[in-house]
Amino acid sequence: MNKKRVVLLISTDEYVRNYLLTAALSKVEMEYQCFFIASEKVTIRDPLQSKKNFLGFIALNQKLIKRNQRMFDVMMWRFRKKSSAFYFRFLRYLQIDLLKWNTDLPQYLKNISKFIIYNAKDQRWLYCILFGNRLVFPFYKKFRGANIPINGELYAKIKEISPDLLVFPSSAYDPIGNDLIRIGVSQGIKTLFLIDNWDNLSSKSLFWIRPDYLGVWGEQSKKHAREIHGFDDRKIFTLGTPRFDAYFTRRNTPLESSFDFRYILFTGCAIAFDEVSTLLTLEHSLESNKELCRGLKIVYRPHPWRQTRIYEPLFVEKQFTHIIIDPQVKEAYYSNTCTNSIGKNFQPSLEYYPSLLQNAVFVIGPLTTMLIEALLFYKKVIALAYDDGVHLTSPHNALKYYTHFEGIEKIEGMTICRDQKELEKYIVTFLHETKVVNKEKLDSDLHYYLFNDGIGYPKRLEKVLKQIAPAT
Repeated sequence: MNKKRVVLLISTDEYVRNYLLTAALSKVEMEYQCFFIASEKVTIRDPLQSKKNFLGFIALNQKLIKRNQRMFDVMMWRFRKKSSAFYFRFLRYLQIDLLKWNTDLPQYLKNISKFIIYNAKDQRWLYCILFGNRLVFPFYKKFRGANIPINGELYAKIKEISPDLLVFPSSAYDPIGNDLIRIGVSQGIKTLFLIDNWDNLSSKSLFWIRPDYLGVWGEQSKKHAREIHGFDDRKIFTLGTPRFDAYFTRRNTPLESSFDFRYILFTGCAIAFDEVSTLLTLEHSLESNKELCRGLKIVYRPHPWRQTRIYEPLFVEKQFTHIIIDPQVKEAYYSNTCTNSIGKNFQPSLEYYPSLLQNAVFVIGPLTTMLIEALLFYKKVIALAYDDGVHLTSPHNALKYYTHFEGIEKIEGMTICRDQKELEKYIVTFLHETKVVNKEKLDSDLHYYLFNDGIGYPKRLEKVLKQIAPAT
């Protein structure tokens, strides 16, 4: 009997890592005839080209990508009341950080000039406000959307295969995803988007064309799909994420440490935040408590895809006694490949994370997914949520505006630090404390954010596909 056909579209290196370099698709590939298409942006090509049914790379038209993104931006502004993170994203577009008072008057005046020049050139703010008006928006969406052509290469490849289902790992802000949905509609093919990250459904925009089905992290993101994007519950599947699947199988097995000393792990964030000022505080804290911290270091792991900061000095390892940079990202950090959000060619191996997290004494960092990862390994976490005095995106605002952070202070093992001056106190308390986290409660708390039923992501994904497009 012929197997049903599934086309998987891969748009970035990150999705190659998360879905092809893990076992995420292993069960699906056994039950279905899978075909793969990739964007020309993908640079990790061997895993794709080794596939029997790889249909090639498709070229992207940058003008059309920009037009799609403009549509997303207008949707973000029009529906900003659906998620406080949408309004926050708009403020980030303005680079409003530049207006924050700087005691260095000449630098402050330069920043004001940068703000004016940037917004005079970019004008996304004006575009959003004009076309996101409630009276203008319906006409804009109808006529603008109709005038954005579909990628012809993608259309031709899918039409030739005539699949039963289109599957797309997605950030919910993917221009090529819009093309995939429209192709699906025109050809009568169902679409399943696998939402890749925790915040994707609440922090970016609305779909301007909705896929038929969504695979999401957990009950929280299912709620976001329903209340923000208007999906029917029956069209949403809680799948978790393949990135963390190995955590559940490895967290109860002792893993060899990459370091020959005890360490606290400090995980940086992608959005702008002056982390080095916090590292200086941590250096002072360990120096002030030498006896308690004997043999202890801090391993600093900058986010691999850091966005540009208005101000943050470079972390110079030799200037610190108690802090080192994580060797896995060291070269990327100092070569500037991870200091800007443009491009994600550096893809740290997922194999490294379990040992790094399991062997940490505890974990500190601004609000990122890494804190959830640490909790999965039953580590206590100090989540930073204070103002660095420079950036709009300091974690105090991340906690205030980002919808996906709602309720995290109630998670077992999570401590929120809202004042940098209190950080040393928390560190000393954590080092003195002998009480361990309640694993059962922690798993129960996390289940709301990240679904886990014990059978693994590959099997869950297979079950979903069998509901949407039965294999026989």
